[in-house]
Amino acid sequence: NTTPDGLTDEQRSVMPNFKNPMRPSLAATADAMVKVAGVLDGFAQTREFLANMGFTPTEVESVRGQLDSAANRRALTAIMGGAKAGE
Repeated sequence: NTTPDGLTDEQRSVMPNFKNPMRPSLAATADAMVKVAGVLDGFAQTREFLANMGFTPTEVESVRGQLDSAANRRALTAIMGGAKAGE
């Protein structure tokens, strides 16, 4: 046994990821998330949805970044009157 002071930085960075006992399997969780996304507009674009679908935190941030970039491009295109880049 050791005290927290005796742990390495890597050991101190470990974070628990407790699963919801109401949805014990990834399939049950994914099913619940898809059902919620079907009735709650925009839920499929949230970090919670992606995390509960089994994506790692790194993957969630990557997907969110890509979704944000695409939304920014669409907004800029709309502001520019639908012109494509280079026109």
